[in-house]
Amino acid sequence: MTTRPYLEQEESEAVNLRYYFDLIFRQRVPIVTFLIIIVTVAVLVVLKLPNNYQAVAELLFDNPEAVSAPERELATPNYGQDHIATQLQILKGISVTEEAVKKTNYHEKVGMSMERAAGSALGALSTIQIKGTRIVRVVFQSEDPKIAAEMVNAICEGYIKKNIENRLYFSQEIMKLLPAETQKTLKSQTPMGQLEELSQKELIESLPSVQADPTLRELKKKKTEIENELTALRQQYREQHPSIIQREANLKFIDESIQIETQKIVANLKSSISGRLQISNVRFIKRADPPMSPSGPDRKKLLLIVVLGYLFASSLIVILLDQFDDRIKGQEDIERYLHLPYLGHLPLIRKQDVKSNQERALYSHHKPDSEVAEAIRYIRVGINFSAPPEILRCLLVTSSLPQEGKSFTAANLAVSMALDGNKVLLIDADSRRPVGHRIFQLRNEVGLINFLTSNISFESVIQPSGVNEHLFVMPSGPTSPNPSELFASGRMKELVQLARTQYDRVVIDAPPLTGIGDGFVLGGVVGHLILIVMAGKTSRYAVSAIKHRLVDSNIKIVGVILNSLDVERERYGYYRYHYYTYQRYYGKKK
Repeated sequence: MTTRPYLEQEESEAVNLRYYFDLIFRQRVPIVTFLIIIVTVAVLVVLKLPNNYQAVAELLFDNPEAVSAPERELATPNYGQDHIATQLQILKGISVTEEAVKKTNYHEKVGMSMERAAGSALGALSTIQIKGTRIVRVVFQSEDPKIAAEMVNAICEGYIKKNIENRLYFSQEIMKLLPAETQKTLKSQTPMGQLEELSQKELIESLPSVQADPTLRELKKKKTEIENELTALRQQYREQHPSIIQREANLKFIDESIQIETQKIVANLKSSISGRLQISNVRFIKRADPPMSPSGPDRKKLLLIVVLGYLFASSLIVILLDQFDDRIKGQEDIERYLHLPYLGHLPLIRKQDVKSNQERALYSHHKPDSEVAEAIRYIRVGINFSAPPEILRCLLVTSSLPQEGKSFTAANLAVSMALDGNKVLLIDADSRRPVGHRIFQLRNEVGLINFLTSNISFESVIQPSGVNEHLFVMPSGPTSPNPSELFASGRMKELVQLARTQYDRVVIDAPPLTGIGDGFVLGGVVGHLILIVMAGKTSRYAVSAIKHRLVDSNIKIVGVILNSLDVERERYGYYRYHYYTYQRYYGKKK
């Protein structure tokens, strides 16, 4: 599997927050414009939202263990640590809510069916237990404050009623069984929910109070002893024996005593339960009143969420688009992704800053105090420190793609070098699209191609530039069908050698490296080159591919010059700082 030659970035690099801040700041105009539109729409929507009212009732859940002993015996509720949580689930159950809907005619007031109204009421109902207490706040939301109060009170009342029924259900069943005087078989529902057939006698004898009563236990013990004695005596004597008669009388007396004592216990249980049938361990602390002011929606909070959400989303989109955008936009892209030396940048020249194409082509000559001229001088210094002087005596200037400004850079760089008093020769080697003669307004009848295809002298193809006495130009000359073969000839190497010996600096304007091989052939002759990259246009993948081809061809890249960088809008803060500092310090006063 092949991979694209690109992205040699180190994984350990820290996130450059300033880089992203400048990236977002650069897009401030569209971000702010859409923010105004979104906030305006959000305000209109939020203002139309209906008000919500919350009615609040408070319930107190008494300690479930604070009940009488008889109730614990008969009711036997299942209390635990999660008792309140369980009761709240019952309170929010559909059966309680449906009863409240019927009681208040909620379904008619909201214009829904019974089932939908009950579901809607469940959605509007919530409970909050106050931490560290047994107090629960029951909250109901509605667009009508009266309906909210009616519903929350009806739900709480319905729950308390259901709580009483559930809690005393088994005791009520026992109350139905106890009044009967004759023994008969009855059906009773036990706490386990199973139906068992129990006689009144069996039910009474199974009560905990009857089984635990000490008097009854002693009487039953004596009864057992007498029954054992009777069994033994009947094996020895007849029924009319005085000992048997006496013990039968004693047994009858004990049975009567047991019955009397049992009736006392049952009477006490009946009295206790009858007095507490309507008592619940849940009661109102505060009934809900219709709220005077709405509880929502919180319009300011909603607008704040919209604004923050939009800013986050827009910033994320800008960053993601930048991550997918592989165009070279500044020094960081060149050094971080391509790992190439950075020689400097040339600011963007705007149309309103020039009067003619000739002035644009030699901008640093016509406006020596401009930021472009200063940038050229900065690049020239960078070149001087990038390699030994002998290597830099001849410079090949090219680009990855056409129309990246290589001819403009080569011409202005040659003009800047001539200003130092160096004897400079600019050679236009882009024979397919020559522009050097037009930049300096020279004749193009004789030039480089003539020298390579004939035996004319070196000096005969060179012309004075007309802009500086130290600057000379070798035009391209007539078009050739096979320039690559000419550039690879010994005549080209001879030309380069002559130029090195007769001039202090030689600048060769070479064809682009993509699509044709002229630039690579010239690079092989010179051995090194300067690469021009158009800011915001050239792909990192394209430059990376060219870089690897140059490395394979043993051609050294002296450095990269970034052309047409819009320093006023550029996201990199350093460029803006450099630009405004230069204007403030060197700019002319108006």
